[in-house]
Amino acid sequence: MATTCYEYANLWNRDGSLFQRLVGHQDLIFQITFSPDGQYIATASNDQTVILWNSDGTLFQRFLGHDGAILGISFNLDGSQMAAASIDGTTQLWKVSYESLYKLVDPQKQILRCCFSPDGKTIATTSSSFNDSTIKIWEVDGSLLQEYEEQQDLAFSLTFSPDGQKIATGYDNGTILLWSIDGNLLQEFTGPKCTTLSLDFSPDGLQLVSAFADSTVRLWMTDGSLSRELPNNKKRTYGVCFSPDGQTIAIAADDTVCLWSLEDELLQEFVTLGSRIYDVSFSPNGQQIVTAEENGNACLWSLDGALLQTFSNHKGAAYSVSFNPNGQIIATVDYDSVQLWGTNGILLQKFFPGGTSVKFSPDWKHFVCASSDGAINLQSIYELEELVELGCNWLRDYLTYNPDVSDVDRAVCGIPFRDE
Repeated sequence: MATTCYEYANLWNRDGSLFQRLVGHQDLIFQITFSPDGQYIATASNDQTVILWNSDGTLFQRFLGHDGAILGISFNLDGSQMAAASIDGTTQLWKVSYESLYKLVDPQKQILRCCFSPDGKTIATTSSSFNDSTIKIWEVDGSLLQEYEEQQDLAFSLTFSPDGQKIATGYDNGTILLWSIDGNLLQEFTGPKCTTLSLDFSPDGLQLVSAFADSTVRLWMTDGSLSRELPNNKKRTYGVCFSPDGQTIAIAADDTVCLWSLEDELLQEFVTLGSRIYDVSFSPNGQQIVTAEENGNACLWSLDGALLQTFSNHKGAAYSVSFNPNGQIIATVDYDSVQLWGTNGILLQKFFPGGTSVKFSPDWKHFVCASSDGAINLQSIYELEELVELGCNWLRDYLTYNPDVSDVDRAVCGIPFRDE
């Protein structure tokens, strides 16, 4: 049984005990309803959103688009569609995608970091419980492939080698471990006695750059030897990365981004508007960088330091940022949501919940987000042509048989003109 109480909804067991409280709306909930198979619960709210929940009370998807309170919701008979009625004078029909979101669950763990393998077939995660951490390798369908030896320190950074055969993990005691893909420990790097905040392999896989909480940035050879320490002016560094050609290293330190050559030449330095930078990433062509910032913004920069675009919609700090492989879409994440942006600054889509880390798959058909609730959310992304095909299949009968639909609208979906 389900009931609503202001902006909350409660799920009850048959004996009258509370099973789960659904927390996610920002205003009064007007209606709650189960899907026909009982696997999903939909809530409609005065905050102009509909939220679809899993039957265990976890948030599955949030639907946006109305300009007024939503008073009523209803599923169709097979539960594949959902209608929402709003005081804005519209009723919107939503496609409920049961296959678009996978959730990889690591019970009683917090997921700290995640990343795709270069071939996109597996996902690596770091998860923690109290004072230990575990590295796991997952299939994209959610099955567990490999679990590495548990460590007594927390792993706050994680990256695949370019060939996908090795994984580097950085810990809160300053140690960096290099693993084979099958879980064998290959090498140990000893850094300063503080948290390893960021790691990145060079494109040739021969070097590894690391940022530590004591403000040092170190460049290592993958045989475990220290190549050198990079200049950093003692600023707190959260993010480092190689350029796609391997000739430049970007360092995000406090409110400043520095671009260094491999010969320790400072190529460019530019400052944000006083906001700490938590992550930095090069575009695939190496001509731009994007930053995730404490003020909730993400910013797109040219290599000469010019601000090209600001992406501003997060409620809290933006913790992670990632380009898709063709460089046309940028993903940003805070604790509340994952947001997809065009490089022109247009918000394309918002997904719930958020987390601490977001990465695209190499084919950019999916992104993966690490959440502090012990889940890794894998979300499908559709290209425009795919969305048009899905929409046309959904509306085909309506376009074909409704006499009020124009031939121009029918033509969008390739439906023949009606005879006069």
